[in-house]
Amino acid sequence: MSVVGSLKGSLWASERLLDDIMIRKFVEGVMHEFVESEVVIKRRANNIILVFLVSIYGDVKKFYFLVGFTEKLLTELLGCIVKVEAQSYSGRQS
Repeated sequence: MSVVGSLKGSLWASERLLDDIMIRKFVEGVMHEFVESEVVIKRRANNIILVFLVSIYGDVKKFYFLVGFTEKLLTELLGCIVKVEAQSYSGRQS
């Protein structure tokens, strides 16, 4: 897991760090059969964008349900807009 950049001296740095850890654990737990890379968290104003690679193998309907579920639940929990941007690829990591 990588450390969030540019938090030194920032107001609310510890809260953001804990939020990022919770977000990564949540996404990896809910989408464990799809996520193939580290979850990258981009913060822009009052938006959080989650970016990661997913394998194309698996149930597509289930994946899109989990994307909507993740966006809705994290938006309600964190009080800001959360969007998931998943990039698919055909190879499997060993």
